[in-house]
Amino acid sequence: MIYCDCSGILDRPVKPGDDSKPSMRLPSVGRPRIDLYDLFNLDEDSEGHVTDDPNKQWRVDNARHLTGLRLEFRPYTRWGESWGHDHCAACLTKFAEFEGADIQREGYATCDDYPKGACYEWVCSDRFNDLKDEMKWTGRR
Repeated sequence: MIYCDCSGILDRPVKPGDDSKPSMRLPSVGRPRIDLYDLFNLDEDSEGHVTDDPNKQWRVDNARHLTGLRLEFRPYTRWGESWGHDHCAACLTKFAEFEGADIQREGYATCDDYPKGACYEWVCSDRFNDLKDEMKWTGRR
């Protein structure tokens, strides 16, 4: 999983037991860093890969915590007042309500049935379309 505190971003997922990489979290919003690799039932090979494409696998690893969810296409809205922006759970593309270069203003968001609520997690349209089969996502426009 990759989290941003706007002072840095891990460049790849951290697997359980790997002590060589730093752990990061979003202290301003309190997202805990937890290992989710063993919690979901994806169609993995013996090394935990869902796809043979390494350019796709890191995105699957990042978004693994959203496996099997129903996502809804909608305009981006902040989850809370202290939330300035968000990132695509798969590729880290930035979502925000303000205008700017490479800012996504709409995408696929978690719904009310997500434990942390609607619009807590976001997936950009490109990654939704690219990963929906591997991630077992259903989408609503």
